[in-house]
Amino acid sequence: DPFRMRDMEAGAERLAAAIRGGERVMVYGDYDVDGTTSTAMMLTFLQSQGVDASFFIPNRFEHGYGLSRHGLDLAAARGATLVVALDCGITAVDEAAYARQIGVDLIIADHHTAGETIPDAAAVLDPKRPDCDYPFDGLSGCGVGFKLIQATLRVLGLPDEEAWPYLDLVAVSTASD
Repeated sequence: DPFRMRDMEAGAERLAAAIRGGERVMVYGDYDVDGTTSTAMMLTFLQSQGVDASFFIPNRFEHGYGLSRHGLDLAAARGATLVVALDCGITAVDEAAYARQIGVDLIIADHHTAGETIPDAAAVLDPKRPDCDYPFDGLSGCGVGFKLIQATLRVLGLPDEEAWPYLDLVAVSTASD
């Protein structure tokens, strides 16, 4: 059950609100296989729901690893009101504060080990959070994103089966990560 993950209700409600409200959303991925499959999965899902969605995958040499101010500024310049960060963000405390400062909501869907402080975001989904009792902490970043899609479909009143076509990307991400 995706709702067993800490913050999942808040994340699914926020993503469903963006879908219903016709908001612009930017998907922010990592540059590895897990991050790119996560990005492709979420972008395809959002577009299937009629969302004006774009993506950003940082250049490791220009932007480093994880969330960056550059990527968040790009989201704001594109008119995005929501950024869904996949396979990154669990330690992005300063970047989450910056996103709030520039008026961009942030959902973090990560699977890496959390730092001492959890970022202040609309939702921080990570089965490895110390305060999360999700029964399996071995999900890939794409797996966490898939759980967000499942939960969002339920909030929207749509069948779980609409998430199943994305399982090939989850499998590739899991094997690669």
